[in-house]
Amino acid sequence: MNTQHTGVGLRSWIAALVAIAHLYACSAPSTADGSTPTDATIEGGTSFSATIGPEGGELTAGSYGMTLYIPPNIVAQPTTFTVRVAEPSRYPTPGELLGPVFEFGPDGFDFVREVRLSATPSRRPGDGEEAVLAVLDTAQNRWVPLERSYESGNVATGDNRVIGRTTHFSAYTTIKTTSFAHPQCRMLQRDPGINTANSLTITGATPVRRTAFGGLEWSSEWIATAPMITISGRAVLDGRGQWAAWRAGGTLAGMPRPSPVGFAITGRQWSITVDWRALAASGHVALSIDEFCQGDYDIGIVCGPGCSGAATDAGVDATADARPPVRCAAGSAALTAPPPTSMVVAGNTLIGVHNGTTDALQTFDVRAPTTPAPLATRPLLTNAPRQVAARGSTVFVTDGPRLVAFDVSNPSSPTELGAYNFDTDATLRAALGNPGTRIDAMGVAVTATHVVAATTHRGLVVIDASNPSAMTRVGHSNAGTTSPRMVAVQGSRAYVLANENRICAPPPCNPPELRGAVIFDVSNAAMPQRLGVYSVTNVVPVSLAIEGNYLYLTATNSQYFVADVSNPAAPIQRGSVETNGSANSIAVASGKLFLASNNNDPHIQVYSLATPMALPVRFVDDILAPTGGGLAFAAGATHGYVASAGRLFVIDLACP
Repeated sequence: MNTQHTGVGLRSWIAALVAIAHLYACSAPSTADGSTPTDATIEGGTSFSATIGPEGGELTAGSYGMTLYIPPNIVAQPTTFTVRVAEPSRYPTPGELLGPVFEFGPDGFDFVREVRLSATPSRRPGDGEEAVLAVLDTAQNRWVPLERSYESGNVATGDNRVIGRTTHFSAYTTIKTTSFAHPQCRMLQRDPGINTANSLTITGATPVRRTAFGGLEWSSEWIATAPMITISGRAVLDGRGQWAAWRAGGTLAGMPRPSPVGFAITGRQWSITVDWRALAASGHVALSIDEFCQGDYDIGIVCGPGCSGAATDAGVDATADARPPVRCAAGSAALTAPPPTSMVVAGNTLIGVHNGTTDALQTFDVRAPTTPAPLATRPLLTNAPRQVAARGSTVFVTDGPRLVAFDVSNPSSPTELGAYNFDTDATLRAALGNPGTRIDAMGVAVTATHVVAATTHRGLVVIDASNPSAMTRVGHSNAGTTSPRMVAVQGSRAYVLANENRICAPPPCNPPELRGAVIFDVSNAAMPQRLGVYSVTNVVPVSLAIEGNYLYLTATNSQYFVADVSNPAAPIQRGSVETNGSANSIAVASGKLFLASNNNDPHIQVYSLATPMALPVRFVDDILAPTGGGLAFAAGATHGYVASAGRLFVIDLACP
């Protein structure tokens, strides 16, 4: 193999893998006023110009056969680039030159990453020689071949181009040099069916867009239709190729090179089969496939809209628009009551609650998980935000000032076991400053031994529910939030979702308004201690989940946040992820993150948590049905459930 060839195409890495591979289309060249560039005779030769901005584009020297291609996100702002055609006689060793010299401007312009040049030589080199692109070394007054310059196309008929890369503007031309190419690669150059546009075949995927650069199909965009994808193409006789997968995150300059995997080239055909789900789960987002000779194919296969986006050459996220045809829905059932806003699975029973009084508690038989059957409903006393939690066959529901326990061992007839009233607890009221308004429970979760409830007026209360008919307060804290939304528990820590939206006269609020999550240590049930706060700004928190050292918090502005809470006193925000529609409910199951969202239709979005240090990679966004938003999500052993307006959807947790 040519030693200049790394075995890994460095031109493309693409964000996430289900289904899409992202290519950068060249924008049409334009002049400074936006019109199509035209030839303009100036002193010393002919000049061409094009204005190119962050979207990328190309500058072509008319019929002289030179093209400058600038990928997207290389140029920060619209810039007018020029190329002037010059006679070889003005430069050193004109006899070695195979065509005119091209002088690019602005003179000395440097690019942050490689751009591509391609040229058609005016004449052919002799036997044992080949054409390469070269740059003028002004210090030594000589031509230096560009690294990895190569010919593409049918050399025998003259239907070929010479391609190279650079990061700096100078004078460029084509020169002849001794051919060090493998004889099989010289055969490749004379075979127009190899390394040309649309020469790749991918089974298990449908092409969205295909583009060639200089006759070489170096990247493309696809939608996967199957977990396993086979990519094949034409190459040289009996050679070896390599492929590798880029990891998500960072730019090319900061990324380690992937370890290439060899594949055989038999005759003139090569083929590889990859499992995009496995690659995406390990944080890989792009494939780079190199054949035996100079030049390569770069194929990116990513997993759907947003799947941390489709990465450009520059390593910049550019969210894809197409939705992969991957379905996670495994069944559904009609709802006979208002859609639940909080749900939990207890054995073979799904329990849901909504914020009204009539039919507030609902039970479903999920012994056949793909066909849930509504069983029973029970009223509650108060119109209030609710959360439901379960321990065995006992479920706990917030109901305004009460925490209510139900026995669902017979889910067709749930029985109320008892209730604890926060507002009538004189000790708790005194600890919370004897507020003039009612103390309501807004969130509930269970630990191994107790029940933890978050209340208005900054209360966090630990309840002994070993006898649900006579629940008692064990401990409490007044360091919570005035507007709790829900509680999540992991180990000895409780996380309270906070959404304070207060009017303070005069401002600022004292204590400051709190939005995010309050973190408590509840290992000592009699004295829960506030450990720290994770704060977000300018959003309305809706739901949270905790997995290991990472907290995931959704907000109504179509995103969720990721925070490292290994040190709860000083949480570190890792970043945020854009979601498709309002992110209503979030949960972690089967090593993945499931998010129910609302973009007019109910969505279930599935993210990989295989690389916790990186932001989650989206596997899929499944639009369930045109029935309204996805309001709540709960996970069972093998399936999950999404509540929507009028319907309960079933999700296979193994998807994708």
